[in-house]
Amino acid sequence: MERDSGNGATWEVEVTKPDGSTVDVRLDDSYKLVVEEGDSEGADATE
Repeated sequence: MERDSGNGATWEVEVTKPDGSTVDVRLDDSYKLVVEEGDSEGADATE
């Protein structure tokens, strides 16, 4: 978890899904979901 100021978020968390893919989840200061974005780092281009 790290601080984040983008998209109105306060926190950013990288989550690994059961299939091995990752998403960045951004939370506000009350830990409510602001946005979920696919993480392109290391992603397979054939998806």
